[in-house]
Amino acid sequence: MLHAKPCVVEIDFYGQEIALEYDDALVFTRGLKFEEEAFTQFLKDKEHSTYQTLIRQLSSLKEQLRLNDWMYFELMHKSVDHMLGAGNTYEKSLFTHFLLSKSGYDSKITYLHKQMWINVYTEDNMYEISTILLGDKNFVNLTAAINKQKDYESQVYLLDYVIGGAKRAFSFEMNTLPNLSPRPKKASVNFDFKGTPISLDVTIDLNLIDIINNYPIFDEVSYLETPLSPTAVASLRPQLMTYMKSMDEETKLEFLASITRMAFKYKEDYQAFGKNKPMIAEELFFHEYSDCEDRCALFYNLNKITVDLPLLVIALPDHLSIAVAMMERPSQVKNAINYQGKTYYFCDPTGPFNAHHIGSLPKEYQNSRYEILSAYK
Repeated sequence: MLHAKPCVVEIDFYGQEIALEYDDALVFTRGLKFEEEAFTQFLKDKEHSTYQTLIRQLSSLKEQLRLNDWMYFELMHKSVDHMLGAGNTYEKSLFTHFLLSKSGYDSKITYLHKQMWINVYTEDNMYEISTILLGDKNFVNLTAAINKQKDYESQVYLLDYVIGGAKRAFSFEMNTLPNLSPRPKKASVNFDFKGTPISLDVTIDLNLIDIINNYPIFDEVSYLETPLSPTAVASLRPQLMTYMKSMDEETKLEFLASITRMAFKYKEDYQAFGKNKPMIAEELFFHEYSDCEDRCALFYNLNKITVDLPLLVIALPDHLSIAVAMMERPSQVKNAINYQGKTYYFCDPTGPFNAHHIGSLPKEYQNSRYEILSAYK
């Protein structure tokens, strides 16, 4: 019988030094064989281990650091990798699956040809990532997501071992940001507003850049709704409010549109990055190029931290745009939408380039069909 000895693992998690205590017997490794019986026995052994202390620490960190489900999984995955340093990938995957299940999430193990994957039930719309349908539940492949694995087997075996209490859906939403010590980086953008050159100095948080870089691709509206970091808001909002102080409503929105239209270089994702690369607002101050979806994310957030007007996110063929509910009709109007008793006027964040006026879409989209993806306020 193994005699448990207290151990501590220290990890760096987005700049936070984290220490976790556990018994060495909890992470005892034996070179697990790739066979279903061994997998099942491994999980049965863990049921009788001292896992509760580790779960309590992880759950406490989730609350303290305000981690969403994906970041909680990242923390768990990294912790297990350090604790089971001598273990093989099967043991690490099974233990992570066990902890995820004991945290309440409906998690499943699939395997084939010496490979193993952790899958979790989610109700979110995910893209470019492997999913499986079990009954009426959609399970997303977390192993493929965290390893950025694109080549995966479509037919896999499901480990038939149920861990009690694991029922909760896993969410990738990040409507609130984690409580991490910021890693500031200064940036500046320049644009012209009605003949006046404007320069904005912005301090962004590199943690947010790294978090999104490690993220699987999720619903496009969620990118828009992900807020700017407190670091970015603290540096940007006072400058915006100073410039906009004496402006009327229309001029304020023209000013915001001028930022997203002129302060950044435009390039489609596959040209700029060689892949699909949706961005949150903060990333525009980090990457050299951005497209219409990215600029909508920034306009969405600039509106939110300044004028805070109701707006709609509008999908057109191969284009994303924004329409804003204004108190007064803008001076130039070609495109407007009536929605739930309000009139929304287009403030397209992408074009026309080098123009400040609002109230219309770029020429090529003025007669296009559209879909309302979401409404703010």
